Amino acid sequence: MGCDWDASKPFPVIVKILDCQQILSLQVHPDKLSAERFGGKEKNEAWYFINCALKAHYYAGIKTKTPKSEIISKLSNADFDNIVASHDSHAGDFCFIRAGIVHALGAGNMVLEIQENSPSTYRIFDWDRVDLKGNKRELHLKEALESINATLSDQPAPLRENDEPSRTLLEHPSFKIRRVRLEKGETVSFCSGQKPRILSLIRGCISSGSTRLKALQTVLIPYAANATFTAQTPATFLLTEDFCK
Repeated sequence: MGCDWDASKPFPVIVKILDCQQILSLQVHPDKLSAERFGGKEKNEAWYFINCALKAHYYAGIKTKTPKSEIISKLSNADFDNIVASHDSHAGDFCFIRAGIVHALGAGNMVLEIQENSPSTYRIFDWDRVDLKGNKRELHLKEALESINATLSDQPAPLRENDEPSRTLLEHPSFKIRRVRLEKGETVSFCSGQKPRILSLIRGCISSGSTRLKALQTVLIPYAANATFTAQTPATFLLTEDFCK
């Protein structure tokens, strides 16, 4: 992690793949102020859409100017289509879900999610689903009300894929994300003594020495490592950087 890293701190980010067979809960994550108020931890996260079914979509952001008290009332009763923005999803789309943004991933989306390492998620609505004992999952309406950012100018807009071989998708104090494409035989190198990086392979196959990565695998490239990756096939990967603050 680097010579200045405090080894007692938890790893700062989580990288996961979400394969959504059902719509996920409608939720919001806190910013620093609301997290401190409720004993949580700020969470910003990013979605890169790997595969999307026909007509797949997701919810992200408030689309009308509405008092926060009315937002919670309408959202918690599933009356949200006139308030929360719905976005069609396509493979290669990118969306940054900053703290305070109401969101839910719809069915038919496979997403690489990169997030701050925080357990703080405030559920607003869970489609009235119940577990095997007939119990609904806990909601967190008070915390959500305090955490929602209803400022229209702060709402997310999806970033569509383009033809650039290397593209910066996000520069944020929490982390930076780049999307990189390699043609077969092309290489990319990382030098030791710079910073740790997380490489998430989306498509194709790449290798570094005897290590061979296939699509949907993620590796940590340590601060102390020199690494060169060669594309065995045309490949696309995301590189997460600058998370070591």
